[in-house]
Amino acid sequence: MFLRMAPQFCKSLCATVTGQFVVHLSCLVWSLRMCEPFVRSDDPSLAPDGAFVPNVINTVIFLLSGVVQVNTFLANYCGHPFMESLQDNKALVYLLAGTYFVLIVAATEAISPLNSMLQLAPAPSAAFRWQFVALLIADTLGANGFDALVGRIFGR
Repeated sequence: MFLRMAPQFCKSLCATVTGQFVVHLSCLVWSLRMCEPFVRSDDPSLAPDGAFVPNVINTVIFLLSGVVQVNTFLANYCGHPFMESLQDNKALVYLLAGTYFVLIVAATEAISPLNSMLQLAPAPSAAFRWQFVALLIADTLGANGFDALVGRIFGR
């Protein structure tokens, strides 16, 4: 008598992780392309072993990586039956909302002392700033939207 083995990979999990990866990687590449015109290759702030000097690239990557981490956590939070649901976990909801708030405020440069404390470089232009904020929102909507779509397709 043969026992049937349980599948090793969950199709919905593989699909959502792959989709989130594509969304995050696309936003990363797009953000680097946004920064290219504003950074010279001989800029001393790009020296890997030099002292830290804020520039547009490390500011953009810092803020984008923060949003990516929060988005990944939010999209992959499973809730019941393994954990408390997100709706019931008010502390987690407030923490996630607060993190998004701080990242967006830093990206919009609405509170200059916050950006100074975080050692963020100012955006090269207002158009760049708002394009970057739109990119952060696109990453959030893309990653969480893709997860929701996979959930509907696979019936999670």
